[in-house]
Amino acid sequence: MRIAVRSMILLALLFAFFFTVSPALAQDENPPVPVSVPLGDPTNLRAVLVWLASGGGGVAVALWIEKQKWFNKVDSSYKPIVVMAFIAGVALVPQLMLNFIPENVWEVIGPYFATVVAALLIGYPLSQYTHVHINGYLKKYPGGVAGSEFDPDAPGDPDTSVKAGVGPF
Repeated sequence: MRIAVRSMILLALLFAFFFTVSPALAQDENPPVPVSVPLGDPTNLRAVLVWLASGGGGVAVALWIEKQKWFNKVDSSYKPIVVMAFIAGVALVPQLMLNFIPENVWEVIGPYFATVVAALLIGYPLSQYTHVHINGYLKKYPGGVAGSEFDPDAPGDPDTSVKAGVGPF
């Protein structure tokens, strides 16, 4: 019984030391000033890199890698390891960029990145609007894809092997 009590006291003292005294001893006299990064701004390159470094690109990597032909040839027991390695790479590369690229470089390339992202955020939805409305997609499939009154025998339909009512996909 005495050994258990002494062990508990020793563990409590070690716990108190590691979480109170040791961080105070390890503090630097001149800690680095953290750089403020506006998170959630897709036009800010540093915010996107912070998002990627914190694991935000993991889902995109997993979806992308599943579509690669070479990945389907990998043995199934190694696939999780390959996916984790790619996810770790997508997290490590932006972190290295944030750590080692000087501040003045971020100031130079930031506006160009913002311009490209803004153009893509505006241009891609407009290209899809053009595809749907101007190219006549809604005229061919007035009810949309799912549950539409699709006529497989109508002239000009791209896929005549689809059954009626299912849609072109």
